[in-house]
Amino acid sequence: APTAAPVVSAPVSSTGQGPEPVRLALPALKIDAPVVQMNWQVVNTAQGPRSEWVIPKNEAGWHINSARMREQGNLVISGHNNIYGRVFLKISQAWDDAPRVKVDDFTDRSDILKGRTLTLYDAAGNARQYQITDFLRVRDTGVSYEQRVKNGRFMNPTESEQVTIITCWPPTNNTHRLVVI
Repeated sequence: APTAAPVVSAPVSSTGQGPEPVRLALPALKIDAPVVQMNWQVVNTAQGPRSEWVIPKNEAGWHINSARMREQGNLVISGHNNIYGRVFLKISQAWDDAPRVKVDDFTDRSDILKGRTLTLYDAAGNARQYQITDFLRVRDTGVSYEQRVKNGRFMNPTESEQVTIITCWPPTNNTHRLVVI
């Protein structure tokens, strides 16, 4: 079953003008991964239908309704940490070693990746660098549906150019989401 957080009618933020990302590099964690388009499926629940992202098995997945490279907005990429290609396992391991500060009852923050460089590449090999500004862990299992929807805020469009990476944590049971901005 997909391990992505639910999305409820996520607004489209892309203008379709910029290139799609095809590769992601985070040298500080020795991550160099292919990026492919990622879609969602509709799942019927007791609360009614909802959208659920389907994460690619061996690549990172670019949310097709998020921004593209060199566009204003939130370019969102998700990937597995403990199954298939384990593309973001090293993000999960970085959190394991990170000193943390409680933000609220559902969120912790760490500065362990702050200032590190993340690079996205398009199909022509053009690179775009981003500086990591935040690293968060949000509880996603054993919380209300409303809290899970609130957790989805990290996938929302932004007014400035931003990249958001999302994966699960811990590798043993995936009760949380890790968010790198």
